[in-house]
Amino acid sequence: MLRQLITKSLQFPIIARSLSAATAAPNVTVDKEALMKLRKRTGYSYVNCRKALVQFGSENLAEAEKWLRERAKSEGWAKAAKLSSRATTQGLIAVKSAGSVAVIVEMSCETDFVARGDNFKSLVRLLFCRYAV
Repeated sequence: MLRQLITKSLQFPIIARSLSAATAAPNVTVDKEALMKLRKRTGYSYVNCRKALVQFGSENLAEAEKWLRERAKSEGWAKAAKLSSRATTQGLIAVKSAGSVAVIVEMSCETDFVARGDNFKSLVRLLFCRYAV
């Protein structure tokens, strides 16, 4: 009897709780053809095109496209502002002098991996050839 009493008092209480109290968002369907057409026109992600179609409807593709472009522009400016504080400590410099004229092209990047890449080198070469007349 004493053993049962001790065993019972050592048992942990059962705690039950709900994992989510929020209701699920309503599942809004969008026209697949309109979604594919909008994605093909704009090149934006499935999620953003779907948001635009939910907001403006499948028949207002022009409005949805306009909204997507405005949103991309604002997100682009926000991202550019965020990246502007990053240091560009790597890069390449091209120099050419002829007589009394000299041309210097400096192209900066964030990492040495980019600076050593063929695409980066060809861009520097292209800019240098363009302005080193």
